[in-house]
This record gives sequence, structure tokens and C-alpha cells, in this order.
Amino acid sequence: MAAKARPSMQMAEPQQPRLPGLQLFDLGIVNDVLDTAEFQDLSIDSALKAVETNRGPVHPGLRTWVRHAVIQYFEAHQFLWDRDCLRLVPHKPKWVVQYPREIGFETPILEVAAWGRRYCSADRQVRELRLLRRRSVKDRQRDDSEIATALYVLAHGRATRGRTRFDLPHALVDTVEQPRRLRVVEIGCEDGSVNILDDVDVDGARQRYRESGQHRAREVVQGGGQRNPGSSCQKCKLVDGCTAVPRADGILGIVERRRPRRTWSVTNGRAYIRCPAQEYLTRLNLPRASAVEYGESATRGQAVHTWIEQNHRRQPVRSCTAAEAPFADSWQAGPWEVTGSQALLGAQMIGDHALVCPLHHLLPDSPVGVERTVTAYDADANVVVIAKIDLVYRDGPACVLREMKTTEGTDGGDPLARYPQLSLGLLLLAHAVLGDGSANGRVELERLTPAGPVVESFHPTNSDHMEQARQVINNLAASWHADTTARAQPGPECHRCAVSQWCPEAFMRPHDEDY
Repeated sequence: MAAKARPSMQMAEPQQPRLPGLQLFDLGIVNDVLDTAEFQDLSIDSALKAVETNRGPVHPGLRTWVRHAVIQYFEAHQFLWDRDCLRLVPHKPKWVVQYPREIGFETPILEVAAWGRRYCSADRQVRELRLLRRRSVKDRQRDDSEIATALYVLAHGRATRGRTRFDLPHALVDTVEQPRRLRVVEIGCEDGSVNILDDVDVDGARQRYRESGQHRAREVVQGGGQRNPGSSCQKCKLVDGCTAVPRADGILGIVERRRPRRTWSVTNGRAYIRCPAQEYLTRLNLPRASAVEYGESATRGQAVHTWIEQNHRRQPVRSCTAAEAPFADSWQAGPWEVTGSQALLGAQMIGDHALVCPLHHLLPDSPVGVERTVTAYDADANVVVIAKIDLVYRDGPACVLREMKTTEGTDGGDPLARYPQLSLGLLLLAHAVLGDGSANGRVELERLTPAGPVVESFHPTNSDHMEQARQVINNLAASWHADTTARAQPGPECHRCAVSQWCPEAFMRPHDEDY
């Protein structure tokens, strides 16, 4: 975030143009369609067509979502118009606050802006910022620092003259407006819901900023906060040299840097194999179906995993015991509730885990990472690789990654292929992403079965293990990395897809006899 406040700070290797047809920021397209509809007085469909002509083709599922979001936005717009009788007109130029006093950078400019839709009264006395949210805002929690900063930008921001280069500060108009009333509104594009977050004068905006926004803004600009590697690294200018994101060049086995930076995980890879459109629409974080049904065995697996995870998170850290298993024909862990035979089997699995719990032999003060997120940057593919590991612990000097699975039968085939998380774990160890102990570390698979627990180990020093791991991960990532269409693969699985409501091809079965 500190880098974003400095326009002149650029990546060592600038981002390439967006992936054709696979835009990665859906609300940006929603905003463009709204701009085109409002400023050119076009219908929604005509505005969407004009945006596609300008930006390039939009994925069919994204197009469905954008059209829905725009319709919901205009319904919210009409609601505000009718309720408040406040006649505001769209304001195209951004409002930006610039601070020309930063030392040590090529351009001594810091910028603070608020992304959203801007409106003002005809006399420029009222300014309103509308924040677009994907989901409903009916029960959304407030972020007071965000609201306070938005109010500050409304109060003190100057209009811009446009921007032709993103590595330069905005050019500001000479006229300094003095608004009287400032309002921040959020709109849920899923259902057209509306929240009036604040409605104050300039003095009120300054007060809000002093109370809630100033400290946070200073924290962000100075960049002194804790670094949290993850999906946000995708857009960060500094990821290539960030000490919090280890380099793992070649981990995906792909050499092609002429792609916009994206994130990738085993979950993405497996979703892409099922249906490229599902992976893409899920990646966009579009609203999902409120309930996607899980089978009884999948629910039991989630419940067992959650129960053991909660035990591993206890402080002080201690190993699991069989006496802690929920021996009953009905029990719950987190949101997962199981009954009958699945509850009994799940309880047995939890008790069995206690026999092989890796925390039994943990040295005092040895670090334990439960559901640990590990992030690495593969510059060869320009991809941020993300892994979520069930348990990371130390066995003496060795770093150990354990994955736990529940199964009612005997798993067939190579575990490294059946559970690609194991393969990625081996590659992370081989690239020393987890630091000291990687060289002599190992990846463990703990399988909880009706016949008892089984633990297998895989080592980065084993050439056969590594050859298989590299093949598994490359097979999962290569097609996804090269794909520019993310075409749907409709079939029986559509009814379990959480984003099928946006996919125009969902449930299409041109040859029913094939299913």
C-alpha cells in the first residue's frame, strides 16, 4: 500500500498488458460500463458493448455478472434519488490529495485518492462518493478508517485533468473547490442494497479523519506495518524484491513472463481442470451461491479436519489425545455437523489421529504453524504461488509439512498426484521457501481411514519424488497459465458450482446421453 501512494515507484519489470479476454478486476469493468452509460447516455447493453469494443472481449460469465451489477447499481441510484431528493450529477475527474513533501524518491509526491463513483451537485457544494461492493451491504461491517479517509479526500481533494501515464502523479486543475456537504455511500452490486456511511460538513470530515483515518493513512504511507504476503502480492510493485516473499523461480516449470502477474494455488489448479470458467469466475471473487451441498462423507471430512485444527491451535501447544475425541452419534466442529454413522466414523478418526499426532514429540518452544499460508514468487512464470499447509512443525532441525486427509476406502495411485499439495510442498522445500531446515525436511501425508491411521513421508532429496512432484505441478499449472479464454465445460458438476449463476453455459447439455 505504501508503494501505491507513490506514483513514480515502478516495478523492475513493468506489468505486461492484461490477459486478452480475462480481465482480473470485475468492478473496474462495472465502473467503466456505468461511466459509459452515464456520460454518453447509453443503455446498459450499448454501454457494455462499447466497453468491450474499447477494452476487448469480456468473458461470458463476467459479462453476465457486470450486466447484473450495473442493473442493481442503477436501482440503488434510483432509490437514493427518490429517498433524499438530492439531485446529484456524475463527476468524471478523480478527486486527489497530493503531498509534495516526501524525501528520497524521484518524484516528491504522495497521493491519496478514493476509488469509487463520484457525484456532485450543480453548484459543487455537495460531493458524494459511492463505494462499489460485490456483495450485499445489508449487514456489512463498517471500516471507519476507510470512511474517514474517503471523507478527507472529498473535503480536500482537487479534481484531476486526466492521466496518460500511471507512473506519474495526477495533473490537478487550478480551481480549488470548497464543498459544503460530504457524503459516503456504499452500494451492494449483488442486490442493490445501500448504506449511507456518513453525511457531514467539512469540519465533520476533518474530525472523522483525526479520529479514525489519520493514523491509518500515516501507517500505510510510511509502510512500517507488518508485511502480509498472499493474494495482494499480485498487484504489488515491490514483490520482485520483497524479503517477505521468497523467490522460487521455476517452481511451476513454466518460462513465460509475458503475462500479467497472477496468483496460483493447487486449489486453482484443480478447479481449472474441472472447469476453466469456474476457476476464473471464482478467482474474480464474484458472489457465490449461498449454499453448495456437500455429501455426507465430505461433511464428515470437514468436521474431522476442523476438530483437529482447533486442537492444534491451543495455547500452550500440546498434542492430541484419544480422550478428546467426541465419541457420540452427533457432534459439531465449527459449522460442520455430523450425525449417525458418519459421526461415529469421524470420532474414530479423531481418536486415531491422536496415535500419530506430530505434536507428541515437539521440542519446547518449537514453532508450530496451523493452516499456515506460504507465499513464493516464481519470476519465470510471473506468478505468485500460494500454499495453505495443514501443519508446519519442526522435527529437530528439519522442517516438516503435514497434510491430513480422511478417506473411507483405500486410495489408489500415486499420492503425489492424488494430493498435489504434497507435490507443491516438496517443491517449496526444494526451493528453501520455508527457510532453515528445508534441505533435510520432508512432507508427510496422514490418512485417517476406517482401518486406522497411515502416515507416509516424501523427501526433497529423493530424485523420484522430485521428478514426480515437478510433473504433477507443471501439469496443473501449464494449461491454466497459457489459457486466454477460460471456456466453460458444462456438465453434471454444474449444479455443485458456486458461481454457475453467472455462467451462461451452465447446465447446457447438448448431448444428454453422454452424461
